[in-house]
This record gives sequence, C-alpha cells and structure tokens, in this order.
Amino acid sequence: MPSYRPLLLSLFLLLGPLVSGGLHADSIAVATTTVKPWGYLDNEGAPQGLLSQFIRELEDHSGLPMNNTLEPYPRVIQEIKSGKADIAVLLKSPESDKFAIDLGEVVKTSTIFIALAGTPPIDTLDALIGSRVGHIRGSKYGTEFDDHPSIHRVPVSDVAQGLRMLRQGRIEALASTDYSLFYTLRELHIDPGLLTQLISLKSNSGHLYLSRRSPKQELREPLQQALEQMRSNGVLQRLFAKPYLSDSLSPAEEDTSSLTNTDNPKVSVAR
Repeated sequence: MPSYRPLLLSLFLLLGPLVSGGLHADSIAVATTTVKPWGYLDNEGAPQGLLSQFIRELEDHSGLPMNNTLEPYPRVIQEIKSGKADIAVLLKSPESDKFAIDLGEVVKTSTIFIALAGTPPIDTLDALIGSRVGHIRGSKYGTEFDDHPSIHRVPVSDVAQGLRMLRQGRIEALASTDYSLFYTLRELHIDPGLLTQLISLKSNSGHLYLSRRSPKQELREPLQQALEQMRSNGVLQRLFAKPYLSDSLSPAEEDTSSLTNTDNPKVSVAR
C-alpha cells in the first residue's frame, strides 16, 4: 500500500506559509507609538508600555486577534490614514476624526510646558512668543499651541532628547504629556525639582480610532463593546494609574547643575 506521508509533508511545507500568512492577514493591524511610556520594545524585542498592555487587554476582552506594531507617532498617523493599520490610539482632535472613526476614550492626559528651575511661570502661551519650544514630533497639543503663529516649535524624537536640548540651551521650553514627562524623569533619575512648570493646558485624551480606510469596518461595534467593558470593570483605571505623577515640579530657584551645561548660562523664556 503506497505511503502518502512524503506527499502530505511536501504539501504542508508548501502551503504552510500561505496558511500562516492568511491567518496573520485576518488579525487586526494595530499601530502604536514608540514614545515611552506608551510603547517600546523590551530586551527580547516584545512590545511593552501602557498602550501595548492596553492592546493585549483589548484583545482578551474582544476575543479578536491583534498584531501590534510599534512605530513613531507620525507613521502611526500615516498608517491609519492609509488603512494599512486598522486601529490605533491617537490624541483626540478634529484632524484625527477626519481620517478615523472614534471608538471611545482610552486615557486622559494633560499637556505640561516646562523650563529650567527658576524660570518664572507664565499665564498664557503668548509669553512664549519668540521662544524655541520642543515638542514630540507628530504630537498634537491643541490649537492654542499647534497653530500659534509666533512660537518657534522644535520637533524632538522623545522627551529625553527634549530634556537634553533644554539642558544645552537649544530650546527655552519643552511641551509634553504628563505621562511621558514624569516617566522619563524617573527613568533618567532626574529630580523634578530641577524643572519649572510654566503652564498646563486643558486635558487632552487618547482615543481608540478605527481607520476609515480599514477593510474591517465590522470591527467597530465589538471593539466599542470591549472598550466599554474595560471601562466598567476597572481595567482602564488600573492600566493608566499615575503613581509616579505624585512627583512635583518645583517653581522655586534651585541648583540646576545636573541639568544645565556649564558652558551655557541658564536660559530664560523670551518675553
């Protein structure tokens, strides 16, 4: 009796990649920003961070397979615009609503503008006219800052780079979400008292968005239901707790030697 095992093995080897590729294609393509603490790769190359944890919980609650890819925030936006990525957590804005469907709020954040300690606080962003203000490339902090005609906005790759530029006198102020700022300060072992909070803008929020160009529009309802379940059972609150935000930025005059470059005088906000 002839044996079909060699033939079956050959077919398996030939069709295996196609089968696995088909299964992979059926999964939801997720794009997540690489800005800490939202998304980063651990030493083994696995996605970690607050939004990576959120996606894992969303996958568990929805029962839908997801493939999470970490990319710079501007590319996340482009992939949602094009439909290459199905879903992503983006800052809530009218612009995001144009190319993606809002499925609900995930996390609430505040935008903080900081300078070196000893710099006086400001009442409005008009006090930053003529100043160089660092901001995470691709991030949106509201029209008050994003569209201000007289602030020199300087894009940086992450908060760590912004802090270095602040130290070197290459920018006068830095804009960041509260999560990213305090996470980075702890990661770099920088005393928050060496910085001053100039002003805090009204809260913004990260929302789960479904690309309008995604071929998986049927995901809208099950993803919304899963997100609402995560809100009602306390998962969102647990994921986005802010224990490290108990650290405070000091407005008092302090020694900034660990942040400033001794070759540069302390920078003041332009008036």
